[in-house]
Amino acid sequence: MSFVHTTRGIALRTTDYSETSVIAKIYTEKFGMQSYLVNGAKRKKSSAKFAALQPLTLLSMQVYYKPGKSLHRISELRREPALQTVAFDINKTSVAFLFSEVLVKSVQENEANKKLFNFIFNAVLLLDEQKEADNFHLSFLIHLTGHLGFFPRENFSAEKKYFNLKDGEFEVRPPSHPHWIDVGLSELFFLLMKTPLEQNAELKFSPAQRKELLSALMFYYRLHLEGFKGIRAQKVLEEVWG
Repeated sequence: MSFVHTTRGIALRTTDYSETSVIAKIYTEKFGMQSYLVNGAKRKKSSAKFAALQPLTLLSMQVYYKPGKSLHRISELRREPALQTVAFDINKTSVAFLFSEVLVKSVQENEANKKLFNFIFNAVLLLDEQKEADNFHLSFLIHLTGHLGFFPRENFSAEKKYFNLKDGEFEVRPPSHPHWIDVGLSELFFLLMKTPLEQNAELKFSPAQRKELLSALMFYYRLHLEGFKGIRAQKVLEEVWG
């Protein structure tokens, strides 16, 4: 028997189910990552419902939940709190698509993880509030690794200045395998690690450095998360920001 539960959620992705309905992937506070069948979401008169399912929309939901089921239904949902800038700023919208794709591919647990949920929820609010989002995606991605269990070892020094992507630590010399980054990028990587997400706007990276850091981070995810493959939104973000 399914029961109705109230939970907060973070919309991540929709896929077509029929001419009028979609399946929404939503990360929930009570049940972790879940899929919901949303009937009529693509009808014109349901445009508000479909808008509420766009990437990183924060939701208050009443949902039917039955343990063991892979697809659930939503009784009621609304945008709460409503975001003010993410849907209207092309840079932030690009970041939202990147985050949603990364989260769908990296968070698999169908159970509550309050620390992870709060980290993502508060990060979305911060993104919405910030004037500039140039470094936000990099800071979010590095700090997300801490919640996923593979935050890099903080052992950068004048001697240990080559970051080994495979082992997740800084070393005296380049490792024998090819999965490492050079001294200059390693120093920036460490700076990114040490800077709290709330202070990401203080980081001063050039567009070229941001591109290199994003590539390194995505490869780091691929090495440490089984089944994590290329992120389509990465190319979109690079094109938007040149």
